[in-house]
Amino acid sequence: MAISSAQLGKRLKAARKGKYTQERLAEALGLSIAYISRVECGHNSINLDKLDEWCDLLEIPIAEIVGGADMTSGGSQRFREIAKDCSPETVEMLLDICEQVVQSIDREARRRCEG
Repeated sequence: MAISSAQLGKRLKAARKGKYTQERLAEALGLSIAYISRVECGHNSINLDKLDEWCDLLEIPIAEIVGGADMTSGGSQRFREIAKDCSPETVEMLLDICEQVVQSIDREARRRCEG
């Protein structure tokens, strides 16, 4: 499953909090504050070079931003443990449910950014 702009923005915002204001980050990256805000709300995408620069500035591995918590929390291992005795059809249903939940969370995050 690919990462959505909303997921990426949410992770970038969480990584920025406590380290930089949007204004200071925009200045350091040579971007506008509005662009930073739109990326964090999932309304704009970001190219890989700029994402790499953004992550370097925040001192966070790009893989953590792109991969999310599963890379560091063992979420993939936990899913495998839960699904180990399930049929392939059940595993596919579980993945579909997870994807729908993530999409719902993304929609809610976008709605909150707009509101």
